[in-house]
Amino acid sequence: LKRGDVFVKGNLKYKIVKMPTAKAAGRVQVIGLVKKKVKNVRIPATVKYKNLRFKVSGMAANAFRKNKNLTTVTIGNGIAQIPAKAFYGCTSLKRVTLGTGVTNIGKQTFAGAKKLKTITIRSKKLKKVGAKAFRNINSKAKIKVPAKKLQKYRRLLAKKGQKSSAKIVK
Repeated sequence: LKRGDVFVKGNLKYKIVKMPTAKAAGRVQVIGLVKKKVKNVRIPATVKYKNLRFKVSGMAANAFRKNKNLTTVTIGNGIAQIPAKAFYGCTSLKRVTLGTGVTNIGKQTFAGAKKLKTITIRSKKLKKVGAKAFRNINSKAKIKVPAKKLQKYRRLLAKKGQKSSAKIVK
């Protein structure tokens, strides 16, 4: 096992970014699904493989792009950046939960996810949302954000492609 190797754990494929040491866990990136037919995806904060511990610290761009089966996604607290087009064109996606570590949502991340109605952002550290990140999501979508960040996130999430009928709530 070395940096760059790919392994499978559960429904997800991971790529090793950094090997673990005796004192610290390694890091992996989610690069996609093993089978396209999976409906629910939970990206964990950590994953064990061959008695080695890895922090799940990232996702590949286009990781789940145009997956027509995916309905629910939960992103673990270890992931800071949701890359561009990660869930682009996932037409069955209805519910997304972003973990507490998310600081950045890439361009067109959820664009074309026309059934996406519930987005929960648990992070209080969100700094950047890319252009058209929520383009063509459900017109009645609710984006739930931490209560203390409601005003800031309303400004941050404004004009990111969602219709004006989509609500940003605490």
